[in-house]
Amino acid sequence: MLDELRGLAAMTDAQSEGTSPYERPLLPRPIVHSGAELRRFGEDLSGLLDILLSLPGRCFGGSVESFLVAQGRPSRAAGVICRGSTGEFERYGRADSILSGGRFRVIEFNLGSDVGGVDVARVNRAFLRRPDVREFAQRHALAYQDPAESLAARLRRVRGKPDPVVGIVEENGANGSCGQIARALERHGLRVELAELADVHTVDGKIALRDSTAVDVVVRYFFVGHVLRDRAGQRAMDQLVRAHKAGKTVLFTGFDSDVYGSKAALALLHLDAVQAVLSPAERDLVTRLVPWTALVGSGFGIVGPAERRELIDQCLARRTELVLKPAFGNNSVGVRLGARMTGREWADLVRAPVSADCVVQEHVGSDGGQLAGHVANWGVFVGDEGYAGVCLRALAAADRGVVGGSDGTMIGGVFTDG
Repeated sequence: MLDELRGLAAMTDAQSEGTSPYERPLLPRPIVHSGAELRRFGEDLSGLLDILLSLPGRCFGGSVESFLVAQGRPSRAAGVICRGSTGEFERYGRADSILSGGRFRVIEFNLGSDVGGVDVARVNRAFLRRPDVREFAQRHALAYQDPAESLAARLRRVRGKPDPVVGIVEENGANGSCGQIARALERHGLRVELAELADVHTVDGKIALRDSTAVDVVVRYFFVGHVLRDRAGQRAMDQLVRAHKAGKTVLFTGFDSDVYGSKAALALLHLDAVQAVLSPAERDLVTRLVPWTALVGSGFGIVGPAERRELIDQCLARRTELVLKPAFGNNSVGVRLGARMTGREWADLVRAPVSADCVVQEHVGSDGGQLAGHVANWGVFVGDEGYAGVCLRALAAADRGVVGGSDGTMIGGVFTDG
């Protein structure tokens, strides 16, 4: 099959125009992967999520606030997260993963409704408009999982009705950046209104947007930082939480997901004190899925001075094997690879990171195969039903940037063999 894939003509710019999430160029040919393997990985991600959800109760006296402090969340951000939580955690997110040595390793676990790439199935549809790809897919019985279809079904379930009116609420000044996601949900039969935090108000306790269009479900596409910087945003968040708790309008999702969806939370899994409370099966799952990750910044009170000095020495000795990244960043902003820095540059960065919440993580190399010559990030969606699709991003290995943060990042259309 690999030879057949290589024999397919490359996707032209004209064929791919307007089809890609993040408005990125496309990989020239479709990618085929085992559906059974992706479903098994979805099961593993559900198990990893179970472990993360158990940590406040098992290691932090049942206190979400203490768990957030351990992750280095500043007090104001922790306050916004707690205030913007509904008390109902929704199992939904995207695990950014590297296929290495034939298995997936999770480098980030982005939880909550505000993940990107939901509209990735338009890449698959663009490929299937080509007769040669369509014939190839039919001959090999290939399929694809549409994350927007899974999300649409989820929104119907959480509201308990077949035709909920859905509002996507972004930060103020977003200027419709979620338009493609709205259209992806509309493709699956939902009525979708796109709005910003300033458009949120209530009518008889139910959330209404702009022209008083009442909505049954709000899909949150703004972050904690947007609310921190915008007092009006905090008032809107309060209205969303009140409407949810009153049963008037479902908020999908509250900031409950931000309690668990940080790179610092993954680092906590490798702490000796956390490892000690895990079962052998849980420790095996963490070791298998999550590359070694550690809290190296000065903002983590859970790491004592002597322990931090020892960790810094370890980082200096392992420079070429490690990556430094902000615990709460996105779009690969601030990610630095030790192998691309001099010893002096790396030492200065590790001893005094730009951000006090930085973590270090073992760098995971990407397998070749269909993606030879590229570094690939598999954004695997997971919901309460398990595996829910994948948004593949890739970067030419010769590019000195980071997948997602570089202008050279490309999007792939992933098909499965069952």
